[in-house]
Amino acid sequence: MVARNPVPLGQERRDRRQLTGCSRFSHIFPSSAYQHIKMHKRILGHLSSVYCVAFDRSGRRIFTGSDDCLVKIWATDDGRLLATLRGHSAEISDMAVNYENTLIAAGSCDKVVRVWCLRTCAPVAVLQGHSASITSIQDKVVAVQFCNNGDSLRFVSGSRDGTARIWQYEQQEWKSIVLDMATKMSRNNLPSGEDKVTKLKVTMVAWDRYDTTVITAVNNFLLKVWNSFTGQLLHSLSGHDDEVFVLEAHPFDQRILLSAGHDGNIFIWDLDRGTKIRNYFNMIEGQGHGAVFDCKFSPDGNHFACTDSHGHLLLFGFGCSKYYEKVSIFNFCCRLQFGTVSFIFFQVSELINKGCYVSIDTKLKVVFLSKSCLSPLSLP
Repeated sequence: MVARNPVPLGQERRDRRQLTGCSRFSHIFPSSAYQHIKMHKRILGHLSSVYCVAFDRSGRRIFTGSDDCLVKIWATDDGRLLATLRGHSAEISDMAVNYENTLIAAGSCDKVVRVWCLRTCAPVAVLQGHSASITSIQDKVVAVQFCNNGDSLRFVSGSRDGTARIWQYEQQEWKSIVLDMATKMSRNNLPSGEDKVTKLKVTMVAWDRYDTTVITAVNNFLLKVWNSFTGQLLHSLSGHDDEVFVLEAHPFDQRILLSAGHDGNIFIWDLDRGTKIRNYFNMIEGQGHGAVFDCKFSPDGNHFACTDSHGHLLLFGFGCSKYYEKVSIFNFCCRLQFGTVSFIFFQVSELINKGCYVSIDTKLKVVFLSKSCLSPLSLP
């Protein structure tokens, strides 16, 4: 009988994966693939800063809420403006879509929550009861995030005292692990800017998709990655030049995190390796850079959307941008005059879709030429 050499356990598992077709996502889709994400479209959609953005549950629609008191709905696949929701009298501070994907609720600094039907875009509720503006928490604790796993009752809180805490409910009491932002990596791995600020504050917190790590943004412009079970500091991520208020985990790839801040930078990070995958800079022609106020991944992870201080919606994703090139970058309601006919309201993008020629000069004056009669239509 011939003796067989024992197969190492790791090799046996690899062989089994090859036979069954099963493998870790990270093996078949390396994090370097995210370098191929590019900006498809920059849309000037609001007259002032846009502080919040959200996808619907299908990922087919994007919602933006702005300081111009409007909520706008956009098509993910080509950037078209689908609808504008009105009613609020102050800045939009937050938005949420219900689980059934039938309603959107928006909170505002006018102390009111308004709810619209996503099928008809009709208002269905105006909820009053708050005595102050509806925003995120603005006291000593500045950020709170529950973990993604519903079986584990854990959340992380970040404070202006320079610490974050990972809270867990077990044996009928709350216990916490303290994360001290003054904790540093070993000197060999000390990132530049570690000592920029003497009084450290947490500006934002987040979990990775599977809750194995917690990420904190600190006012010295660093991101810190912590083991969520032990509180050990794993990585300090440097690259931002101003405070970071946006941390967005990928919907299913636990390695990937988006960060964005007032410096106009948008970073894609590999949390496993503690490395930067890709950087985008929100440079606006003739105006310098725009601070990025919010970012969200689509549910399928193929796109993400960002909003900025100048009223723009930025659409990113894999693949080509040809479908976005057919839609105008200007999506305001324009007042048009057809000879002696009374004023009519159109969307610039709607006119393009209907076959009108559009000319836009540097002062944003718009002249439309009808395809049928080639007669100029001017703005009053």
